[in-house]
Amino acid sequence: MVKNLKVRRDKSLNAAEGYLMLEMPRQALECLDSIIDPERALFSYNYLRGMVLLQLGDHQSALD
Repeated sequence: MVKNLKVRRDKSLNAAEGYLMLEMPRQALECLDSIIDPERALFSYNYLRGMVLLQLGDHQSALD
């Protein structure tokens, strides 16, 4: 079960990164929001989320 969650989390992080590179921040945010245990990938999750929010122009939320 735990391994399955890690695989799904990693796939969602990879998809979010891909959407971010394609400048599709809303889709990237959807991928990040689908992660049910972001605390397990805290750095990657927070970094990508910050970059997505910057692309969306929400600078204050990106800083948080």
